[in-house]
Amino acid sequence: PLEMLPEIRYAAVMLADAKCDIIVFHCTGSSMESGIAAERRVVDAITETTGRPATSTAAALLEAFDALSARRLVLVSPYQQQVNDAEIAFLREAGIEVLRDRALGLAGSDAFCSAPAGLFEQATLDARHPDADGYFISCTNIRAIETVAALEPALGRPVITSNQATLWYCLRRLGLPDAPAGLGTLFNHGVALPLMR
Repeated sequence: PLEMLPEIRYAAVMLADAKCDIIVFHCTGSSMESGIAAERRVVDAITETTGRPATSTAAALLEAFDALSARRLVLVSPYQQQVNDAEIAFLREAGIEVLRDRALGLAGSDAFCSAPAGLFEQATLDARHPDADGYFISCTNIRAIETVAALEPALGRPVITSNQATLWYCLRRLGLPDAPAGLGTLFNHGVALPLMR
């Protein structure tokens, strides 16, 4: 995402005018594609540009995995395999092992957002792994969050989606204990973090 920094800074300035309590670089693939150091540079750039606390989808997901002690994951996404491979590398750098992954190979943004939630639910069930600590459904532009309530009891493990983890992280960092119905065991947890960078 470093080549996107000028556009990211510009977009962040537009949001800062609304005095947001936290600004999120909200794209899983883009926030993971270049590794942890690049992700941190993007988050730092948002804070430096706006004076507002910032995070990314990738950072929120790492905190969610930590809260759930999920170190061995199954990854499901709408992406092409090369995007999954970049996410697997990012997660490996963070000390998380992907035991199995499933890239659905959808054609792009329009296909992502128009795909039914059932597609991601079934793909996750099909990718079940007995050694998984959790299941990660990646992408902020899909209807994955509504699969959590059905998948967790079926799999017997936490299910983490990009939007769910980002919502959870932002609420907890702002000191809000909200636990919306149907969004899974993640919302039973808080965060114990230093001040946001």
